[in-house]
Amino acid sequence: MQQAKGSAGSRGCARRASQGAGAAAAQMSIYLCLLDIAAGMDYLHSLGILHSDLKVRYFFPTLR
Repeated sequence: MQQAKGSAGSRGCARRASQGAGAAAAQMSIYLCLLDIAAGMDYLHSLGILHSDLKVRYFFPTLR
């Protein structure tokens, strides 16, 4: 799951999670955001960069 540099999150992850109508749309938005995060982490790992402190609040700050 390698992506071009800088492309992870390009679909507007945080904005998409706060928009949409209905539970199904919200659930799909969150799922797509998680895929963006996973793609970004995969890219960082391909460069030999590891991140050991991932927290939900870093990606969804309004869910506190």
